[in-house]
Formats: sequence, C-alpha cells, structure tokens
Amino acid sequence: MYDHYMLTRSAEDAYFYSIEKERQDKRLSEAIKALSKEDRRLIRKAFWRNKSIDEISEEMGISPSEVEEKLKAIYAVLKEFLKEE
Repeated sequence: MYDHYMLTRSAEDAYFYSIEKERQDKRLSEAIKALSKEDRRLIRKAFWRNKSIDEISEEMGISPSEVEEKLKAIYAVLKEFLKEE
C-alpha cells in the first residue's frame, strides 16, 4: 500500500511539475519576445548557440565587458517580467 501511495504521489507531483514548467516556459517565451531584436539575438547567441562572451564580442564588434553588461541588463529585464503575475 505504501509503495502504491508513493507511486501515485510521484505521478501527481510530476503532473503538477509539468504544468508549472509549461507555464514558466510560456512566460519566458513572452518575456523574450518583449526584448528588442538586438537583445534577442544576444540571448540566442549566449544560450541557444552556446557562444562564449569573447565570441559574441568579436561577432558584435564590442568589448567583452559590454557583452557582459548587456547580458546583465537583459537578465534584469527578464527577471522583472517573470516576477509580474
């Protein structure tokens, strides 16, 4: 009986986790769409293409510290957007 409860509980937890993850993914997608085109490109390079700060810096023609500053600013915007509900 205990094992059945644990399996049921785990399935229930997984279900609610998947619903919450889907909701968060949708909010993140909305937040990214709200960014400027340049900021979306930067996020894409940093996360989806796994480019280093130096690679991004070279591609964009700006210093690595500028890339870092831009990423920090983008993170702050995304964080605020995701807090609003």
